[in-house]
Amino acid sequence: MEIFSILKWVIVTFTVLITLYVALCYIRYRLPSSQAETIEGEVFYKFLDTEFNHRAMFEETLLGKSSLRLSDRSRWFVNANDLALAWPESPHDMSEKGYTMSVTLHARPLRFGGYGPAKIVTTRRLDKAPIIGK
Repeated sequence: MEIFSILKWVIVTFTVLITLYVALCYIRYRLPSSQAETIEGEVFYKFLDTEFNHRAMFEETLLGKSSLRLSDRSRWFVNANDLALAWPESPHDMSEKGYTMSVTLHARPLRFGGYGPAKIVTTRRLDKAPIIGK
């Protein structure tokens, strides 16, 4: 009987910790500080994103967002549908065809720094080779 009591408290503690983590991440990564800003840039096609942090875990794993990088290496989190607009096909195929994509994003600055999830407003096709990273 004692093992069930210990197991119950372990499960309750784990559940409370996970809930607290999600709540704190939501406050930190969703509390806006001002109106949305417009950001424009050329897409940086990075195949293997090894940068893993709390923000990436919260946005990608828990909320299902996708990571999009611009040519200045800034990282934005967008919906998968928006990512398909900026990444229409393989960057290697785009390189052979001689074009890349430029996007205009709307994102709100956050109270604790950085930007909230971005929304792609427009995409433009540029006649130049894409920037591809590993």
